Amino acid sequence: MDRARTVCLSKLLSFGLRHDPEALRLELDPAGWTSIDAVLAGLAAHGDTVTREELEEVVRSSDK
Repeated sequence: MDRARTVCLSKLLSFGLRHDPEALRLELDPAGWTSIDAVLAGLAAHGDTVTREELEEVVRSSDK
């Protein structure tokens, strides 16, 4: 995955998980967690089809 896509997905994940879970149709538990499958489905519903491997790469390469 190229750097631009990694950065774009990282920003979208940060926004969805930290600021607006509804933007990715996520339901977080009281501790702020959700499943990886829910994140992938939310990204797909947003128009960003991402594989589990790509998601892992984004998480692994992020400093946040």
